[in-house]
Amino acid sequence: MLHSEPTDISWCLFLSLRLTTITAMSVGSALVGHEHVPNYKWLLQAFGKAHLKPPLMILTDQCPAMKQAIASVFPDSRHRLCIWHIMNKVPNKI
Repeated sequence: MLHSEPTDISWCLFLSLRLTTITAMSVGSALVGHEHVPNYKWLLQAFGKAHLKPPLMILTDQCPAMKQAIASVFPDSRHRLCIWHIMNKVPNKI
């Protein structure tokens, strides 16, 4: 049976970018229910366990829960906002 109720599920995609050859490789993805800090912390901790070192930079949309989770789990990683998400919201804000 299909449900017509809205869901609060986010898709998180982890990419590894190699700037010297300008290539991207998918290194993981996950579906996260509800955009809450504990859910994102769990996801980032699982990602951290699967890799040898923390990411140098993390690029996200403007989700406040993700921002808090990144600061907690990867305090030395640089968190940057995705320009596409910012520009996509501009028409709604004007």
